[in-house]
Amino acid sequence: MKKHKVRDNNNNDKCVNCFMNNICNRVNVTQRIIESCNSLKGMERASFASVKGLIPDLEKTFSDYFWDYHDISRLWISLKIIKDNFDNTKKSFPEIDPQIVKDELYLELLMKFCKLAEDLGALLLSRDKDMFKFAQKYNKYTSYQVTSFYEDISLTEKELSKLYFYPLLKDQNTEKAKYVLTLSYDNLKTHLEVIRDTYLKYRDVYNSYKHGHRLRFNGEIIQFEGKKIPQRVIMYYNSKKMKNNPFQVDMIRYNDFSDSLFEFLYDECIAIINLNKIFLHNFKESLTKKKKFDIHLFFDPIYEKKQIEFLSKDVRFKC
Repeated sequence: MKKHKVRDNNNNDKCVNCFMNNICNRVNVTQRIIESCNSLKGMERASFASVKGLIPDLEKTFSDYFWDYHDISRLWISLKIIKDNFDNTKKSFPEIDPQIVKDELYLELLMKFCKLAEDLGALLLSRDKDMFKFAQKYNKYTSYQVTSFYEDISLTEKELSKLYFYPLLKDQNTEKAKYVLTLSYDNLKTHLEVIRDTYLKYRDVYNSYKHGHRLRFNGEIIQFEGKKIPQRVIMYYNSKKMKNNPFQVDMIRYNDFSDSLFEFLYDECIAIINLNKIFLHNFKESLTKKKKFDIHLFFDPIYEKKQIEFLSKDVRFKC
């Protein structure tokens, strides 16, 4: 038990006995007193205030805000900024070696990809038949859960149907419906495989990036034809290797990056934004309990919009 002085709403000093199990001895606890309490952490104070009825239920509030405001489509703006600078390094940074600028933009885009891939994994693993329970799971996910999700995902038609609320191919009565649905299933599987493999490959770099003191930009000397050649590298800690050797450090050479890898990562970031939007739309539609609901399908961004609209026009899927 920790005693300390705070001021109540009447600006009077009051002695408050606070316990770490969120129980307070005071009968009349004001929101002002809870806000002033230094013996509880922020979320503990908030939870205590919620129990006392002084503020709305936190998890319910998060759920409401999530469904009203969650929208990652604006992340496209930051992606576009990175890409525009990558394509115009001399114009954007005339005083700096263009290759150095590109190196840093490679890393920033890679980290954007990992962030989006983690968000996608968190959404998919939080899938539930209830919007509130879904938001609860999503609010409390860990990066380790996302890693396990990607490691275990099978990407069969049955699994993809479960994740994205797609109707099954065997239930379709028309060839056009089967063709369009098959195309979308194939695109889902292809992109989720790429997203999964790339995220698992670079997740430790991303984890070190989030915790800045664990990511280092350094130089490595390599021998080539009798000459010592300096290499710019990113050094990071590998979570699996650290279990056996806490001093184990891995590295990525900037020379391993390429313009084609940059374009690949950019395209996959856009694909993830679309995958997130489609998942959330289909999820909400599935909860309407309608026999027929509006299914959004995922198609590869390289397809022209008009072609997709033509393929999907007047198609009715049996759910």
